[in-house]
Amino acid sequence: MKYFKINVLARNFSQLPPFIGSMLRGAFGVNLKDVVCINPSFECSTCFAKDNCIYYEFYEEKNRFHKFRFDFTLKPKKLDFSLYLFNEACQKYPYVLSALYRMLTQKGLGVNRKKYEIEKIYLGGEVVFENEFKNLKTEPKNFKCDEFCPKVKIRFVTPLRIKREGKFLRP
Repeated sequence: MKYFKINVLARNFSQLPPFIGSMLRGAFGVNLKDVVCINPSFECSTCFAKDNCIYYEFYEEKNRFHKFRFDFTLKPKKLDFSLYLFNEACQKYPYVLSALYRMLTQKGLGVNRKKYEIEKIYLGGEVVFENEFKNLKTEPKNFKCDEFCPKVKIRFVTPLRIKREGKFLRP
């Protein structure tokens, strides 16, 4: 499996909620749609381009493994998070970077739409933004399960919700 890890560090910190996952996911979705949508009606279900749309793939397509995941700490003291892209989504990282930039600097986060100054954005460990975007051509990394599988231990540090056929599974 191929993947990119995008790390975002922001300045001018403010009080953040204890769980920023919903806020990040929602704001990222709104901004990703603004960046990529070519349908004047903004209606995904009838869009002619939905089969090639990263927004549709990430947010609207049902019963499918989503090819992105946010990583963040609970009760953060500063806005510092990561976003992982998997497989085909790695090819669309420029759209993702544009949406993240727009989300933080133009539209803002949370109820008050707090805007942030981005300190740095890393893509695969290399700086792609520091005061401006840099021209970077990098390749995604390969995740090799055989390096980790003999001693895999999963620790859930954030809430987990799993859906199957549109319904939440319960333990």
